Amino acid sequence: MALYQITVASCNYSQVVVAVGVTLYYFEIEAGSLKPVAHTTLPYEVSSVSVHPLGTDERAHATLCAVGLWTEMSVHLLRLPDLEVVGKENLGGDVISRSLLLVSFEGTDYLLCGMGDGHLLSFVLNTVRVPPAL
Repeated sequence: MALYQITVASCNYSQVVVAVGVTLYYFEIEAGSLKPVAHTTLPYEVSSVSVHPLGTDERAHATLCAVGLWTEMSVHLLRLPDLEVVGKENLGGDVISRSLLLVSFEGTDYLLCGMGDGHLLSFVLNTVRVPPAL
């Protein structure tokens, strides 16, 4: 039997995203159990992830997932439920993202990115655009 180690994970009231190395798994919580929905393989190991829903309703279903990657020093936006990459931002430098949060303040959607050196980067999300962009 193969053993897998979870690298990072994020959840909300109805969704769970789990990274195992370069593979990202998306689950939905239904009737008290996890239902596998999708998975994808990314080019590098995942360093951070957020599946927090945007807007004011904390119990809303998230439509985006943010994922930070090692090696490439980038953050990707993935559409839920199919995990298709819809946006990417290279962070530059040699410090990785260690924490991500999709959040809305006063009607504006943001991606907050906590870096390994203690800095906080913020990106305004253009969620009106299809696909969404950083």
